[in-house]
Amino acid sequence: MSDRQSAGAWSIEEFAASVLGGSSRHKAVAVIGYFDESGTSAAEPVAMYGGMVARASGWATIEGEWRAKLAEFDLSEYHASHCEKGKKEFDRFQKPIRDSLTNYFSSLVSKVGGHAFGSSVSYKAWRDLVPEKIKANYGGDPLYFVAANLMQRISTWSVEHNDGEPVALMFATHTQHDAVLAQLHADFLDSGEWPGLGSITFSAPKLLIPLQTSDLICYELRRQLTHPDEIRNARIKFKNEGKMGMHFYGFDDSSLPYLIAKWAKLYPSLL
Repeated sequence: MSDRQSAGAWSIEEFAASVLGGSSRHKAVAVIGYFDESGTSAAEPVAMYGGMVARASGWATIEGEWRAKLAEFDLSEYHASHCEKGKKEFDRFQKPIRDSLTNYFSSLVSKVGGHAFGSSVSYKAWRDLVPEKIKANYGGDPLYFVAANLMQRISTWSVEHNDGEPVALMFATHTQHDAVLAQLHADFLDSGEWPGLGSITFSAPKLLIPLQTSDLICYELRRQLTHPDEIRNARIKFKNEGKMGMHFYGFDDSSLPYLIAKWAKLYPSLL
């Protein structure tokens, strides 16, 4: 067994206490992942962010088991696409073993008692349907558009289910996008319209176990979106067997026009 995956790692409860402070009763943390091979370039069909929000005490229930399983297989972290395709650390395992790992980690996600979120937009809909002024507001990048939608949904969840306490946001770090996401978050806070948003932090998933769950959730949501006829019940235990909610906001050629029409009424200056 190896303990290399825990070097420099954070406890989720330590992280939550450091950013939310003693005045926060629930200490809710949202972990948010992105796709590195799907949705982060215009050659891919969708741009997507996704993850889960839960109280730190819920996240803490799976940290030990997650780390133990990584150590058992001498892995530094769980990465969904690498596990699926047998890349990097996972190239020494046959497909049945890799599938068993994903199933195991999915079953752990179901224990957290959180609420999963996903937000995506197809590149085709973004390119063809979104007015240029709105594109400019998001730097021309649909990834920021879906990240903004996700932040809004998390804030609404906090008001409705977390006594309005701010939720700490932890994004999987991506050097290309971190600065813009931080500014987008700051703009939301300055507006005063999204009181459920707490601080924003960026980290490598190997340093925080819950961030690895967001990678799994993102990958599975993307598979459901791009392979709708595929039967994957065994791979989405976190949804089907766990006591958790899930909201997925996918914008495509059919749904995006309705959102733009709504914006035209609420925010005519945007158009």
